[in-house]
Amino acid sequence: MHCPYCRETDTRVIDSRVAEDGTSIRRRRSCAACQKRFTTVEQMQLTVLKRSGATEPFTREKAVTGVRKAYKGPRSVCGVHNYSDTNRFRQTGTKAIIKALGCKQIWLTEAGGLYKFVGYKADQKRQLKATKYMFKVAKANKKIKRLYVYSWFGAPRSARFDSGLINPNGTPRKAYAEVRKHVK
Repeated sequence: MHCPYCRETDTRVIDSRVAEDGTSIRRRRSCAACQKRFTTVEQMQLTVLKRSGATEPFTREKAVTGVRKAYKGPRSVCGVHNYSDTNRFRQTGTKAIIKALGCKQIWLTEAGGLYKFVGYKADQKRQLKATKYMFKVAKANKKIKRLYVYSWFGAPRSARFDSGLINPNGTPRKAYAEVRKHVK
């Protein structure tokens, strides 16, 4: 940043504040050469890089229109988060979402059994049962092509949530063996 008084480039920021509208930053600066202070206002401008290499300013309306167009056409792959159904040993939510999406292929994301959660005690047998149920759901629905297990490593004892297949000390939990049976 050049000093407006002596054109020196060695200036120091004394204070920075975001403007109330959030689109600019006001900075108080001091020049190392002439010791004078001045204010700069830095404005942020989002730009979009097009496939052609050209850039244009970002417009929210254009982005929203593009997303809406994408949702109108047929979807080939959809990710479904079925953690709740798997751990309650039901399929109602997963089936409803799959039907509503109308996708050719479903990937279950963040799938797997809970080891520990608020309201659930740490329980490897329950985690194993939920993991087996997850594979049963996937086998029963021909559209489900992939499963993504939520967490590989277990959380520390103090954590409120844990769905890891491996204990923090590195030993496998019972659900790990079930996942190994199905991994290709």
